[in-house]
Amino acid sequence: MKANIPEIPARYYLYLGEVLERENIHFKEILASIQMDYDMLIQPNALLTLDQVERLIEAVSQVSARSDLAVDLGMSLKLTSHAILGYGILTSPTIEVALRLVARYFRLIMPTFRMQYRHEHDQIDFIIQPIVSMRPKTLVFHLEAIAVGFHFTIRELLEKRMPAYHLYFSMPEPAHSARYQELKEARCHFSWEAKPSLRLRFPGEIAQRTLALADPYSLEMVESRCREQIRHFMTQGKVVDWVSMMLRESSDGIATLGDLAALLNLSARTLDRYLKSEGVGFRDLSQRIRHDKALEMLTQQALTVTQIAYELGYTDPANFTRAFKAIAKVGPNEFRLGLRQA
Repeated sequence: MKANIPEIPARYYLYLGEVLERENIHFKEILASIQMDYDMLIQPNALLTLDQVERLIEAVSQVSARSDLAVDLGMSLKLTSHAILGYGILTSPTIEVALRLVARYFRLIMPTFRMQYRHEHDQIDFIIQPIVSMRPKTLVFHLEAIAVGFHFTIRELLEKRMPAYHLYFSMPEPAHSARYQELKEARCHFSWEAKPSLRLRFPGEIAQRTLALADPYSLEMVESRCREQIRHFMTQGKVVDWVSMMLRESSDGIATLGDLAALLNLSARTLDRYLKSEGVGFRDLSQRIRHDKALEMLTQQALTVTQIAYELGYTDPANFTRAFKAIAKVGPNEFRLGLRQA
């Protein structure tokens, strides 16, 4: 396996096998053709390398001659497909708590991608991006499977009371784009930006909808298990990815090192040691993320500079101006003026 590339839960590709078998395509024969063992895949907590996944997707595409298998895979996924995290989603008190849980522990679902969750004003955004380089066919396959899977997961949570929402793909419109009509509430957009990514944008009103199976004690148990699994992933590297995601997601300021360490039942010193082993300290990473968030908010023009300062956790807007100027070499007002004149 390539250095620092995480392994991927095999369970999702078993669902792909079920899709193929319904088409009378023998999954075990495909696996044998690429020297993969079906008995290995069905072991609890089985993992695949990215190379194995790429060979599997290439072989499946050739044998099936279908471009839309990822759509069928996404449709076959249920909340229970996501192991312990799926149980946590079900036992969350509200949709917002469930969605934040997914974003926080998305690495347990698909370690080669990261997810950001944003709830701003009257809309909720999920943004999914790859964190490793992969073949174009593998990338497109996973973007489609994730998009369709989340559509039906959220639809299940909302007990089919799904609002219309927007689904943005970075990829060009596929030959099978008519299949997306099966996602009745989705308004699909293709080639929305050059960077490989996926965005699901929902109306903010769904955030506080309550869930029927809410159970605070079960949710606490799930989060404890998820934290343990994330700590296990830390031995594989990529702590920076998780911490960066948590910093980007945090609202009402930037999460502290102590805040994030507490989520993992670690000391702040231990978490910072993990980060430094990957070449970055928490303070530098936090300053970079805070600056990136400042740039995004200044570009959107929706808030004043003073409002942005408070949103980023500064108690004095003058401190925000000094910190921004130290990196950008101009103050936030000058930066925004330059955007208007460009």
